[in-house]
Amino acid sequence: MGVGLRRVAEKMRQATGLGERNFQRTSNQRNESMMKEAHDFASHLKKCDKAISDMKSSCESMLSTTKIAMAAPLPRLYEDTAAVAGASVKSVESIGGSGFRSEEFGRLSQTASASIESQVLVPIKRWLDVFHALNARMKEVEALRLEVDSRRHTVIDLASSVDKQRAKLGKVGGHDAKLEAHLDDTIKKLQHKEGKLTLAVQSYQEKEQALYSDLSTLIKDAAWLRHYIASALKVQGDALIGGAGALGENTRPDTSVSMSGLSLGSKGTQGTVSTNTAQPSTQQSDDTEKKSAANDTEIEAQPSGSPKGEQAPATSEGTSN
Repeated sequence: MGVGLRRVAEKMRQATGLGERNFQRTSNQRNESMMKEAHDFASHLKKCDKAISDMKSSCESMLSTTKIAMAAPLPRLYEDTAAVAGASVKSVESIGGSGFRSEEFGRLSQTASASIESQVLVPIKRWLDVFHALNARMKEVEALRLEVDSRRHTVIDLASSVDKQRAKLGKVGGHDAKLEAHLDDTIKKLQHKEGKLTLAVQSYQEKEQALYSDLSTLIKDAAWLRHYIASALKVQGDALIGGAGALGENTRPDTSVSMSGLSLGSKGTQGTVSTNTAQPSTQQSDDTEKKSAANDTEIEAQPSGSPKGEQAPATSEGTSN
């Protein structure tokens, strides 16, 4: 039986449980348990790797976009004067102003990206590469384990056959040449299979131990993920804070214009912008209420016969002819 066929047959036998009543399978449990947990961890690691890569790209985009935007000119106010119609009130000024340090944005972006790549993304990729390599070796060790168990079954069956043939030869007094020759052939075959089993067991034990050692190192290295994420967040945070500092010390404009004071109004109505505060003052509100109350009183006091040119207030009752 070829090695490949032997392994497939043993896998089917262990899956179905046939002939397994008094057979103790060769154990690879420690590697199987560690590999399963490493596989679960790898799933989380891949998601973290993608999230960190996306964050790195977003930070680069934020810094580069801000750098371009801050170098663009601010929109200016224009007024009509006696000399020139539509003349600009102010000279051209960039959005970033005089305190904006453009070169700082490029340096921050390059430094942060290089740090995250070398300190975080490269180690994560290396861990995943080792994991995939060990996962492939795990399949090889499992195949060897099946081969060992298959050869163990073969040796057990041959040893049982030798015992039966010796018992049968003993019943005839040990003087049956045919039985003796058959027994000798079975013993030689058993010895040959035992030699192959010994080599297979030795190979399996070496590979299983090597896999265990490397898996142990990989699992211990998994504890670094928390540090990698903390480093990525710190590097990106420092870059963004540095970008905020590169915009200048005082980023609030001198003028106080409230967008909440902008009245969009109905179609065809001009809007107005309040350049003082978002809400009208208390005094203005009181004056408005007083004027409204005075108008209401004036309307109520107006006679039914309105002067020419003025419209009498509408009533719910009809007018008799």
